Amino acid sequence: TTNQAVIKTSGLDFYTRYTHQTGFGDIYLDVAGTLTLTLSVGGPTGVADVNGLDPRNKFKANTTIGTHIGNFQAQATWAHNAGMTVVPTAGNLQQSRVDPFDLFNLFFQYKFPGDSSLVKDLALTLNVDNVFDTDPPLLRGLSNSLFGVGNGFTLGRLVKVGISKKF
Repeated sequence: TTNQAVIKTSGLDFYTRYTHQTGFGDIYLDVAGTLTLTLSVGGPTGVADVNGLDPRNKFKANTTIGTHIGNFQAQATWAHNAGMTVVPTAGNLQQSRVDPFDLFNLFFQYKFPGDSSLVKDLALTLNVDNVFDTDPPLLRGLSNSLFGVGNGFTLGRLVKVGISKKF
C-alpha cells in the first residue's frame, strides 16, 4: 500500500482562552476553530490540481465553557461543523447541500484530596459525548466516508466513566 496523493491547503486557525478567578475557583471559556481558504488535491501522479477545489467544509469551531470548584471540574463543549454545498449529481440523488452539524459534550472530573497512598493522584471522570444523541447530516451517494455522513461522524450518545491513579 502506498500513499501517492498530494494535498495543499491554506487557511486560518484560531484559539483563545479566557479564565476568570472567582471566590469558589474559576470559570473559563475556550474558542478554537479552522477556516479553510484553499484546497488542492492531486492524484497518483503527485501533481496538485492547478485549479484547486472549493473546500467542502470551510469552517469548524469548538467552544468550551467550564469551571474548577476545588477538586471538581465541569465543562461543556459545543463542536460546530458548518454546512456545505455539494455538486448535485445522479450519484448523490441531486443533493446540493449538507446541513451543519452541532455536537455537545460534557466532561466532569473529581481529583481526590489527600496525601495518603490510597487517594494521592486518584481521579474519577465522567464523559457524556453527543449529549443530545444527534445524528450527523446525511451525504447521499458515494463519498469518502464509508458511513454515509458528510459533515461529521458519531456513534451516538456515549457515556464513559474513568478512574486514574498515578503510582
